[in-house]
Amino acid sequence: MKRKNTLKIFALITLATALSVAAGSVLSPIEVRFLETLTSNTALIGARYSLAAAFGGIFSLIIGRLSYKYGKRRFIITGALLAIISPLLYVHSSNIFQYMTFGVVAAFAGAAIGPPISSMLQDTLANNKSRGKLLGISYAAAAIMGSAGAFVGGITADIYGLKAPYYAVAFIGILTAAAVIALVIGYKNHAKTSSKKIVLEKRDILFSERYILKDPALIFHFILQSAFGLYWSIKPILFPLAIFAIAKSNTATGSVFAAMGIVAMFVLPLAGHYIDKKGYLKGAKIGYMILGIASIALAFSDTLSMFFIFASLFAVGEAINGPMRGVIEINHIKNRHRTELMGFYYAHSALLSIISPLIAGLLLAFMPPSKVLLIYSIILWIGIVAAFGSLKKQKI
Repeated sequence: MKRKNTLKIFALITLATALSVAAGSVLSPIEVRFLETLTSNTALIGARYSLAAAFGGIFSLIIGRLSYKYGKRRFIITGALLAIISPLLYVHSSNIFQYMTFGVVAAFAGAAIGPPISSMLQDTLANNKSRGKLLGISYAAAAIMGSAGAFVGGITADIYGLKAPYYAVAFIGILTAAAVIALVIGYKNHAKTSSKKIVLEKRDILFSERYILKDPALIFHFILQSAFGLYWSIKPILFPLAIFAIAKSNTATGSVFAAMGIVAMFVLPLAGHYIDKKGYLKGAKIGYMILGIASIALAFSDTLSMFFIFASLFAVGEAINGPMRGVIEINHIKNRHRTELMGFYYAHSALLSIISPLIAGLLLAFMPPSKVLLIYSIILWIGIVAAFGSLKKQKI
């Protein structure tokens, strides 16, 4: 692929991804509050996230494999169109069970967009020496759009009510669909598997697991992302509840999420450049030390300013984790297996998102959000120690 065409495809992928993240971020400050209007049962609220994650994981595995036969582009377009419909279904839910059912549509939309477009991005940058920096730029664009979406969601809910952000998501979904169509038109002759039908290789369902276990770097990556994923998946529940308990304001909640996105926007390109120069292992050491410290501090934050500061610090760690993860995947996963492995990683993330919010919802019935954050911080630290401990046995 020529450099000019590579940058064009990269820009279109970045735009589509950023808009998609913005749409999802609009609901991040207020979705739990909206769910509280449908039910007072915190276990059901946690189950809503778990159910969506379960279907998202199943769809990711299926789409990850079938994209080789039917092409990435068909799934991405389908997902973008469903992403317009799903928020409109959500907002007209009359009870938590309807909301959970409509979550299946949103789960398919996310799975149809996520693994294929991630594969496209990594394929596009596979031969680029500045892959870490470019990944950082792509993630930074998503971060700033996500922060804008979070702020819009919070302030829109305060002014117009908790239903208004859902209509904003539908509008952003239309813009995302337009960007996706432009990407699909421009994405030509990049990979043979994305431009014509092929026969699927005969691989059993455990292919991805064995692929990971053969590579020490992917084992290290898997342990870290498991620990991070458990904590990350409770952010949509615990962060808004913890902030609202302190500030009693949806706008404050949106502002904290927006600040995290702004911090990530500036850190991501620098983090990617550092990883290009020093390697992903050094990036992992710095990033996860920051994540661990910030997670402990967040659990003990009892003022909005403290939560604001340490949430921003946590965003720095997240920003380093993004390019680090992407560079490991680009370096250690072959192109012909990339979409299937992306499907596996999305499914793995979904599994964590089933377990983690469900447990968090149950814990919230017995303790405040700050105590639950402390429990998840300890789990994160256990994962960090285990991941770096695995390096003593094998070199990467």
